[in-house]
Amino acid sequence: MGLFQQNVHTSDTTFLVSKPDSWPHPVLTPDGLFLLFSQSDSADTSGKSRRIMRVPVGGGPISFVLAGDYSSFDCALRANVCALSQTKDGKEVFTFLDPFKGRGADFAQASPHTGGWRLSPDGKTIALFLGFEQSNIQFISVNGGTSREVEIPNSRLQLLAWSPDNHHLYLSGGLGVSWVILRAGLDGKFKTLSEAKLGQGWLGLYGPSPDEHYLSYSLRKWEDNAVLLENF
Repeated sequence: MGLFQQNVHTSDTTFLVSKPDSWPHPVLTPDGLFLLFSQSDSADTSGKSRRIMRVPVGGGPISFVLAGDYSSFDCALRANVCALSQTKDGKEVFTFLDPFKGRGADFAQASPHTGGWRLSPDGKTIALFLGFEQSNIQFISVNGGTSREVEIPNSRLQLLAWSPDNHHLYLSGGLGVSWVILRAGLDGKFKTLSEAKLGQGWLGLYGPSPDEHYLSYSLRKWEDNAVLLENF
């Protein structure tokens, strides 16, 4: 297992680092020069050795950023803002993250059991799920403004990503009897981009390219409709 850089036009890949911890996604720093990722000791099953590391996109030595309790982290695409989250005192607390200096000041809180979250490209807003496979999306201002929610009715949302222009979200999860990829406005109105019927496959979102000409996602197909278990 490792991290690679891939050209979307030629599919050529460049090896960056081997054996990162299996966290949802590595994160590109706002200047586009480094990749942040989580790493743990191979024998650690508790997650206590988890730490954020930094590697140059062009290849080079891996550097330590911070260690300690955290849930996830993200960086803005077009602003010099990164953030991390951790569960503290019964809340999900959001903190500024410097890719070189580590943890900064706390700036927002959300309810515990927060699902996935992402920082907007302009670094001004966090979009998050209030739990795994829920239909509501909460928007929290990084600068201390009020939060608000929108709903995608009849959905069970799992993953999200911002559009580069900050005006839309890409979402994946369940909708009715299907797994779907959605493009949703900040008012909750959405369009289905891809669909797999329940029992036939599963769709998982990664995100759009910076120019929004491409959308990366995974498709797992279930080829069989029966499974045989032996010796269980």
